[in-house]
This record gives sequence, structure tokens and C-alpha cells, in this order.
Amino acid sequence: MRPGLRPLLLAANAATQRWAPRTHVCLTPRVYASPTARQTTRGWTRLFSAVSGSLPSVEGLPDLFPYKEGQYNSASINAGKVRAQDTADFAAKLSATVAHLQREEKSAVWLKVPMDYAHYLPVAARAAGFRPHHALPDAVLMVRWLLDGVPDKVPPFATHHVGVAGCVLDARGRVLVVKERHPRALWKFPGGLAEAGEDLGAAAAREVEEETGVRSAFAGLLAFRQQHAMQFGNSDLYFICRMTRRTGEGEGDGEGEQELRPCAHEIAEARWMPLEEFAAQNTHPMMGVVAKMLMEGPQNHELKEETQESIFGSRPPYKMYYHASDAQAQ
Repeated sequence: MRPGLRPLLLAANAATQRWAPRTHVCLTPRVYASPTARQTTRGWTRLFSAVSGSLPSVEGLPDLFPYKEGQYNSASINAGKVRAQDTADFAAKLSATVAHLQREEKSAVWLKVPMDYAHYLPVAARAAGFRPHHALPDAVLMVRWLLDGVPDKVPPFATHHVGVAGCVLDARGRVLVVKERHPRALWKFPGGLAEAGEDLGAAAAREVEEETGVRSAFAGLLAFRQQHAMQFGNSDLYFICRMTRRTGEGEGDGEGEQELRPCAHEIAEARWMPLEEFAAQNTHPMMGVVAKMLMEGPQNHELKEETQESIFGSRPPYKMYYHASDAQAQ
């Protein structure tokens, strides 16, 4: 054991005994026989269940913030659940925790900063090298890459938006179309952005009902488009879904415009348009391709949806889309 290390470890164990009944902290000293820099104090392994407060420190050294182990060899700290007297104390403890995690060879550390603690944002950036990653409804998530000499592998957040359109045909071969409330609006399929955790078919059904009042169900995926430099500079994925009409008590037979209920603040007009008329008046290349597919018979082109179980037991099932043969479709 390196000279001077034994008193340090004894002090750490004494601090552990004082704190253990309250915070369930166990500090296990770890010593390396390697002649490298890790021979000294690469750190103590922390096994703790507390989610608030600070870990006890050796006298003269800043306390370490509690952290949780995360995926991909990362750690996470919640700035709303740590003890700091002021921003200077927060900076010192955060910097000490980052240094410890680097010695532990963690790849990255996440810092969740709730809105009530927004004054910690510039402190974390300037004192400990964190950068903003993305915003949550009630917090900002910051991150710092910890491996020197290794490129930062933390992926950017929200690189794509996902949009959907619902293509609904009625029994007379007419397609449901809407015209939005802006001067250059064209006739188009009802649709909009999918919400987080929402399947394509469910998003299309929701958008169709919100914009027209028509209830529908997913039948197949006709086409999708990828386009870059869209809203907020992000890329955009737009999925066109074929939908089947769902009728219920009091909804009529779906044959006339009188039962349509366009969204008042978003949609100027909604109607059932003969497919040939829609194809003839259309000037949008993507809509032209889809109109041709519909006239040829959408079942010959569309992708079917199938729910698959994840190979990881902790993850939910996912939806797979593929072109099925006639035998598979039956």
C-alpha cells in the first residue's frame, strides 16, 4: 500500500460508519498493485440506495454527489436532489464528483437540472464542463463526456420529426382530403406530427379524427418520405398510412360531407373527393405517386404491420412493417 494511503482509507471508513444509518452508504476501498497512475486512489466503489444528499468525504475534500449507474457505462445526477449550500458549493461538489467518475472510467455523466434549479445551468457548464443536451417539460438534461482521447459518442437528441398522414377511402372510392388555413394550402390527406410513444397507425387515426371528425383504423403503410433541413433544422420522416373507415351509432354511412367536422382553428375545408379528381388537380409529386398507387389498388403496394416482441425482456413490443406476399397476407 502506498505510504499515506492507509490513513486516508481509515478516515473514509470512519466517515462511512457515521453516515451509514442515515444514507445507506458503503464505501469499499480499492487499491491497485499496478505501477500506473491508478495505483493510488482510483476511488471507492459506491453502493448506495439514497437518492438525496451528499456522500461523506475525507476531511478537506469536497463531498461527492450521489449518482445512479446508467446505460452504456454512464452515471446520472439529479441537481434537484443534492445538498449544496450555494452555487460555489455546488460547483465544488459537482467538479469533485466528475473527477471521481473519470477515475472510475465512466464514459459519460448526465445532470438533470429541474426548472427550480435553473441557476445551476451556467455553473455546471463553466465549472464542470457540462453542455445542454435536451429539454424535458420540467427540466434540462446536461451531459459531459468523460473519456479523454475518445470521441464523444453521446448521440444528439431529436434529430428527426415523425409526421403521419391518413388516407381514408369511402365505399364509393372517394378519398378524404382537407385544406389547411393558409393562403397557399393544397388539398391533402389529413395528418400531423406523431406524439412520443405513439404508433404510426394510432397517430394517423388520431390526426384524421381531430381534423375531420372521421374515425378510422390503420390498414397499411403506403409510402414514406425523408426530408432534411425542416423544422428547427431537423430531418423529417413523413409516413402515409392507408386507413379504413370506422362507423358507429349516430355517424351516418360516411357517404356525404354533412357528417364531416373540420377542426375550426386548423382546417378551412374538408371533403370526400373522387380519387380521379384528386389525382387530376394534384400538383404535389408525393401525392401524385400515392394517388396512382390508390387507383392501381393499394393492397398491391402497401406494407403490412406486425407486432414483434423485443429480444430484450425489459423493452416493450415494437411494430414491424414489411411487404407481405399473397400467401402471407392471407
